[in-house]
Amino acid sequence: MINIIVADDHKLVRDGICSLLKSNSDIQVVAETGSGKEAVELCLKLKPSIILLDLGIPDLDGLEVTKQILASGSDVKVIILTMYENQEYATRVLNAGARGFIVKRVSSEELPDIIRRVMAGEICITDTIMRQLAVRKTSSGDKSLLSLLSDRELQVFHNFARGLSGIEVADKLDLRTSSVATYKSRIMDKLGLKNHAELMHFALRLGLIDKFD
Repeated sequence: MINIIVADDHKLVRDGICSLLKSNSDIQVVAETGSGKEAVELCLKLKPSIILLDLGIPDLDGLEVTKQILASGSDVKVIILTMYENQEYATRVLNAGARGFIVKRVSSEELPDIIRRVMAGEICITDTIMRQLAVRKTSSGDKSLLSLLSDRELQVFHNFARGLSGIEVADKLDLRTSSVATYKSRIMDKLGLKNHAELMHFALRLGLIDKFD
């Protein structure tokens, strides 16, 4: 039996994934959560086979959750689920030890198969991301600029781009507001951005957010 934890802050999405997986006789959903911190706690307590983890989950994002779970010595296999086909985030979470990076538009037939393939030892990545990773270049140079950011700077950048205030980013990432301001200043310098509007447009071009995020 493949024991699964589903971690996504959108209850409707989480309910849909759980319902889909429960229809497979070899897959059992042992827990679900909308919190990154709770996802880490549940993995350490329940020791599931796999965690399906939303990249943008609150408290900690998918990258930080992946790091904390695997740093604990857990052999849980992490599959990231995301709305965004972004090579930089894929690279970071895969380097952190995730075994999958899958865009949420994956079909109901494909997701259980991906879970089984990861359990069998494969690394599963959405085709478009796989092509980006193979090419690892872009004519605009925007994506190579993202590689200049540290993991924490990338997390701060993403949350600002999603419309959070400095206080909200600090609360979500468990940082001081002064630290968030420092990170933002570094981000703007590294990316050559002048104001928050330019930050939003930059994130939109790279697929880190969309117009309705």
